[in-house]
Amino acid sequence: MPLNAFTDYRSLGQLIGACRAFPGGPTVDPGVVGLRDALAHGRVYAKAPTPPLHLLKFGRQQGEMVPVEFNESMTVDWLAGKQAFIDQQLQAVYDALGTA
Repeated sequence: MPLNAFTDYRSLGQLIGACRAFPGGPTVDPGVVGLRDALAHGRVYAKAPTPPLHLLKFGRQQGEMVPVEFNESMTVDWLAGKQAFIDQQLQAVYDALGTA
């Protein structure tokens, strides 16, 4: 496939940075990258089979330790807030593209 904005292999953070460099480009909060990474690569656990769940994302090993890069209790309110945040980021992209 030809290289274009859709097939570009750069990471989400790199793509957001590139878009922000263009005049009129979308103003996407870079914080969306950490949320995306945690949801995609994190570990979820719960003390009971009901909410809240807990989301942890670990970093690369440092000696005998592993840093915690993301640590959140996934309550219903937290999930609703993150969904609204992601919707806002998507809307910024849609607005910059001139689409609905």
